[in-house]
Formats: sequence, C-alpha cells, structure tokens
Amino acid sequence: MWTVPKPRYRSDASAEEEEVTVNIGGVRVVLFGDVLMRYPESRLAELATCSTQNSELISSLCDDFDPSRNEFYFDRDPDAFKCIVDVYYFDEIHIKNGICPICFIKEMEFWKIDQSVLDECCKSYLSEKEEELTEIANKVKVILEDMDVDRCVTRTQRCQRFMWRLMEKPDSSLPARIVAIASFLSILVSAVVMCVSTIPELQVTNVEGKQVENPTLEGIETACMLWFTAEFALRLASSPNKLRFVLSFMNIIDFMAIMPF
Repeated sequence: MWTVPKPRYRSDASAEEEEVTVNIGGVRVVLFGDVLMRYPESRLAELATCSTQNSELISSLCDDFDPSRNEFYFDRDPDAFKCIVDVYYFDEIHIKNGICPICFIKEMEFWKIDQSVLDECCKSYLSEKEEELTEIANKVKVILEDMDVDRCVTRTQRCQRFMWRLMEKPDSSLPARIVAIASFLSILVSAVVMCVSTIPELQVTNVEGKQVENPTLEGIETACMLWFTAEFALRLASSPNKLRFVLSFMNIIDFMAIMPF
C-alpha cells in the first residue's frame, strides 16, 4: 500500500480531509479528500464526495466496494494510476517508461483527467505514436483491400479494383508509385512548357510570317495532355463510386483543365 502525501498548502481541517482508500488492480492507495477536490470533475473527486450509502452511485464510479474496509476497488492498471494521481499534487502528469501512451490516454479518460495536464515531452511522444498508428492503420487498410480484390466474383471486378489502386493508391504497390511519379512529372513538364512557349526567342515563324509555338514544345504539351486525359478516364472507369468521383471538387478541376484540348 502507498499513500499520496498531504500537500503543504492545507491550512484548516474540513470534511473533505477524509481519507479515501482505493484498490487499483490489487494495490491499495490512500488518498485525501482535499487533494482530490483540486480537480472536482475527476472520478476520484466524485468518489470522495459521494455517500457510501448510495450504492447506485458508487457502482457507477468504481468496479466494487467493500463496506467493511471502506475500500473502493478498480480493475485498472496500478502503474498508470501512479502517474495519473500525480496531477492532484503537481498539476502535471508524466508518462513513465514502459507504459503504452495510447492505453494511458484511455486511463486518463476513465479517471476524467484532461490531456492538457500532460507535460510537453509526453504530448510530443504521444503525437509521434499516434502518427505511427495511423501509418500502420493505412497499411492494414491496403492489405484488407487486397483481400477484397481476391474475393471479387468476376474478372471485371478484380481488374477494376486493381486499376483503382494503381491510379489512386500510390502506397499500394511499386507500379502505383511509378504512376504517381509520372503524373507529377507530367504536371511539372506541362507547366514549364506552357511558360517557355511564350518566350519569343523560342517561337518559330510560320508560312504567313507570324510567330507561333515551337512544334517540339507543342508536341510535348500534347503528350502531357494525352496522359492527363487517359489518367482521368482510367480513374473514372475504375472508381467504385462514380457519382462521388464526378462531384469531387478536384476531379472537376482536372476535367476543366483537359477539356480545352
């Protein structure tokens, strides 16, 4: 059993000074009511102010209650609780080594402690872990999509799923990355050619004596537009939700860009 020390700011006795004994996963902890009331919205503060005769309220706050020992039982992680209880004394929480930060956030939510009390290093560490989990979730999503392709009934459905991933999911395969890089380079080349073609020194004179676009640059621009048109058509044909695809703002912009050509 361990006891949270009484804070030095206590000046007078009150009803909130009563000891509150909790059992966290087999570890008995003695807390003080005036300490817990520093965060009145927390679960422990609610426990300190509730009546032991109100069994319905107690059952909503803890997992079990032993009236003979006046002890509240919680089936929670005692190591995480040792970190969380620091907030009542130090106004700050530090996640100790060996504790999963994502699980720790769940513990904070259970004890009704806001994440703003985490120290800055823990907030940064938590953000990194969330990014890692997001990346893993995206990879799992791709794997599940691959499994869906295998379960497709017809060859047409399998080809449609394959084409959609190829055109829209650069992280799904090496060919999809190559397509994404080719699309980016096509946009870059098209923009450069469009600017360069306006330079008088690079233009040529036609039979009528007028300055016109260099045929080489015009051919490059035409090739880029053919790529954009083919890419847009393949994305539309393979889209699992064509109405959503057509109404997408970015797809409308792509369509307006290729229409003049």
